[in-house]
Amino acid sequence: MIPQLMLVTRASPHADYSAQQYIAKDGFTAHSIACVFAAKICTLLFQWRYFVAFKSSSGSSSAHAVFGAQVFQVVLLADFVYYYLSNMVKASRQIIDTYLV
Repeated sequence: MIPQLMLVTRASPHADYSAQQYIAKDGFTAHSIACVFAAKICTLLFQWRYFVAFKSSSGSSSAHAVFGAQVFQVVLLADFVYYYLSNMVKASRQIIDTYLV
């Protein structure tokens, strides 16, 4: 996931080029990252639900490491998803305004 996020943040040599502008430009990469975020949320919910069972069967430190890795991945993608959703809302408002006027 890191290469895709780096692609988003360094899509242009200009320093003022934001992730939000990239999302508007390249939708396929943005949609795939959003789908990966949804999958990571599902995995995190699974780990949350079975954390106690995993902790008792394999030891406390490995359970904490796996859960911590899942949380880290979700937090890493959360910034991107914020810009993704805000751009989706802006785009839908523009489309609605175009057809209502």
